[in-house]
Amino acid sequence: MVDRVYIAELYSFRTPCFPKSHGIFNLLQALPIIFWAITPLTSLPCAKASAGMIPFPNISFDEFSQFIKDNFDSAISLASVLCMVFSLTENPELLALHARQQKGRFEGENSVAVTAWIKCLSQSIQNKLGNDGSLLKESNTTSPDAQITALGMRLDAMAKLLQLHPSNC
Repeated sequence: MVDRVYIAELYSFRTPCFPKSHGIFNLLQALPIIFWAITPLTSLPCAKASAGMIPFPNISFDEFSQFIKDNFDSAISLASVLCMVFSLTENPELLALHARQQKGRFEGENSVAVTAWIKCLSQSIQNKLGNDGSLLKESNTTSPDAQITALGMRLDAMAKLLQLHPSNC
């Protein structure tokens, strides 16, 4: 009689059929918990690269140099010019937003020559390079807001010269 009770307890639903030393069965039992623990991680933001690389524009040095002479102060440093060029080449999304806002497509949209996007970029460049007024030719006679707008216009012209301005917007 003792043997039958022991066998009945062995095969009852209260005791596990497999001992805990079998790791695969413990893993299978834990899969729903693991799934629900990992699921919120899928909603975290991820970094992604741009779809394609934009080739660096093929313009002559004389053309670029003449643009710098015509639009900026003669005392502008090479570091300032390179900072502006690299700021434009590293922000294609900002230039796309700027180009889209320049051309109103739908009714009620206003076309703006100098958008808030390019003003923000010009203000950050001006803050980075310093407000000593050595960027623009007419910087000594204008207000800070007018300097930001003027630098924004020149950055827009530079983006078009370097063929970084999106043409399909």
